[in-house]
Amino acid sequence: PQTVGEWLQWAIRAYARRKLALGQVADNAHDEALYLLLRTLDLPLESPPSVLRRKVTAEQAAKLAEVFRRRIDERVPAAYLTREAFLGGHKFYVDERVIIPRSYFVELLPAIADLIESRASGRRTIKRVVDVCTGSGCLAVLLAHQFPSAKVDAIELSTDALAVAKFNVAQHELARRITLHRSDVFD
Repeated sequence: PQTVGEWLQWAIRAYARRKLALGQVADNAHDEALYLLLRTLDLPLESPPSVLRRKVTAEQAAKLAEVFRRRIDERVPAAYLTREAFLGGHKFYVDERVIIPRSYFVELLPAIADLIESRASGRRTIKRVVDVCTGSGCLAVLLAHQFPSAKVDAIELSTDALAVAKFNVAQHELARRITLHRSDVFD
């Protein structure tokens, strides 16, 4: 492939041949492959369609070949290749120390907040929230955004996962509101 568009078509065919599982970055081969192309080439995700005509240098082609080899042959999830995941409109750092965030709680958070507020009839503000098995810390961050007056305790047993969570909490500038705890929940 000589252009971004040719790489995209090649990747879509390769995904189909190898029957790759999708759903963490995108639910279709076109969108995930385009995401990997843009990220690998350091191009904006909002690039116009004309980006598909862009020529790929030999150095860029080598990078793309390695990324797609890892994605297709080794079946490394795209989020681990780019070290990022998006959830609830926010970007989070991820790597192999954590599960890639794909939580259905994100869609439930506004409904939970509405339910709590309607039951409290405006008399009570949520002051404390807990995220059990926090992993990357993404839900703790989203809870802090959903409940701006609350302190969030994020509990995780894995020290490796806590390191990722600490990074994400710092990236979202929420270290004053989110406290990370190493615990198996019962201690």
